[in-house]
Amino acid sequence: MPTTKTITRSAFAISAAAAAAIAVPAIAGAAPFDNQPTVVLCESGIAGVQSVVNTDNDAVPAEHIFYVINEQGGDGANVGWLNIDSFQFGTQPLVPTEFLADNVFVPLALAETGPGMVISAVYGIYENAAGEMCGVIPGFTTDQVP
Repeated sequence: MPTTKTITRSAFAISAAAAAAIAVPAIAGAAPFDNQPTVVLCESGIAGVQSVVNTDNDAVPAEHIFYVINEQGGDGANVGWLNIDSFQFGTQPLVPTEFLADNVFVPLALAETGPGMVISAVYGIYENAAGEMCGVIPGFTTDQVP
């Protein structure tokens, strides 16, 4: 396996573990997205998408945003973000991560955005709690990241 893939997979695993470690206390301060995603092609829809920054809950590291879809669900959703103060940007998947109890997996992501005003969007083809594949038309939010 090429070194780049190994490093990428290791970084992904570490970031998923870090997101899981802060998930429980972070969700307590979660705020819903300003504009929730629109869901198509699935009857049950998806739960609300939330974001948390350090000023909402100190379990979230400074210069990071914690994202969660508030249901037991699968993969396929992604978050893209743009820090409009520093012009940093990135995308990452919301990874189903074990949460609170055995076999309860909630899609989570932890993004290192740097300080400033950040615009985020959640999008993708997401498997919801009912096991349906849902088209997720982007929902947007803004967060001031300390």
